[in-house]
Amino acid sequence: MASSTLAAHPFLPSLPVPNPSKPVSVRASVRRLPVAASAAPSGAAAAARERRRFLERYGLNPDDFEDDAEKGPREERRRDRRGRRRSGRGQEAEEAAVAPAKAAEPRETHKLLQAHFVEMDPWVISEVLKPNLECTGFLDVSHIHMLRVEKFLANAEKSQGKYPSFDYISVTPPYLEVNYSTLLDQLARSPLVGKDCFILVEYPLKTDMAESCGNLIKIADRRFGRTNLLIYGPTWSEKKRRT
Repeated sequence: MASSTLAAHPFLPSLPVPNPSKPVSVRASVRRLPVAASAAPSGAAAAARERRRFLERYGLNPDDFEDDAEKGPREERRRDRRGRRRSGRGQEAEEAAVAPAKAAEPRETHKLLQAHFVEMDPWVISEVLKPNLECTGFLDVSHIHMLRVEKFLANAEKSQGKYPSFDYISVTPPYLEVNYSTLLDQLARSPLVGKDCFILVEYPLKTDMAESCGNLIKIADRRFGRTNLLIYGPTWSEKKRRT
């Protein structure tokens, strides 16, 4: 005997047996998914759209900024610099055309000012000494002697009155090419050393230096690395010692 129901299952509800005489309709709902047809935008295009939205947000017309947007900020800065340089050159040319030509005024120095340089190296004279004198404006009042300093001091001692007495003397010879004892003896009796003269001497370490040079006394002696700087000066320039 046929049963009108399926056998009951302990975990399933009882379902009626389908009637074959009734048509059964089946409905299946299909969910349509959106499909993106365009490729992913490039970084430049996305940045351009973001820039347009930013300008529109503040009430600006993005079309007014298209030319500036096409050119990067670096190119824009270069264009501005080129424009400023061109305008600057044009302005200088106009000012030069309008302003009358002015002759270089000679440097005014003390009438008694004289500078004497004793140098043996011709390269130092042509490439260092003379360019510096021209730059500072002291070339006309300077004298360059290309000979040994011992010879220069001997000539000055023989010809009294040929050279003035100096207020400042700088002694910076090549360490291995000079005898400091002989050089200081010549300076001590030289007419080039005035009574109020200051003498700066650069000398290497482990060199014995005299406490005085003629009427001048040692007022300072400092060490800088492997070099010492000593200053001889008049007695009035010596610092008073604390009692």
